[in-house]
Amino acid sequence: MKILRNYPLATLAALFLATNNVAANPLNIELPALPEPISNNAVATFNHNGQQFLLSFNGLLAGRDYTDVSNKAFMLQLGNNSDKQLGENKWQTIDNVPIAQPVNGLTGRLASIATSIGSKAYVFGDYTVAKDHSEVSVPDVYSFDINAQSYQLLPPMPVPVDDSVALTYQTDISTW
Repeated sequence: MKILRNYPLATLAALFLATNNVAANPLNIELPALPEPISNNAVATFNHNGQQFLLSFNGLLAGRDYTDVSNKAFMLQLGNNSDKQLGENKWQTIDNVPIAQPVNGLTGRLASIATSIGSKAYVFGDYTVAKDHSEVSVPDVYSFDINAQSYQLLPPMPVPVDDSVALTYQTDISTW
């Protein structure tokens, strides 16, 4: 994997649109609700070994207080493209997203971004919120391997970001 830099936004956006299915629900199925209400979470989808997966990382739980900023993660196996009956499919809780250095003792984050290549999802950036409502952006980058069900800490972003976008093209990822 290499991170794309210095490409014009219009070029990368055109590549993304040309190579990805941007439909929110290409299988036209009803998805089950997450195990608990969560917002401002990072979401990635990918196909692996004929199966489609949906992942959710980090976010804000229902209480909407600084103590409700979460590092929880969930995975949903959707089935293959011919499987329209997904009633038995349920979200699975997977390991929480790690943090290289907790900020003021906090491990939950908001506004992460996620994308996928092959059997790995990549989670970039985010920020923590303290009791006094101050925010600290985190430079962490993690890969989540669907086969090993584990995270790997990757080199940090040179400048921490949150509330941004990630695009993939073949084996490259670009973030803004």
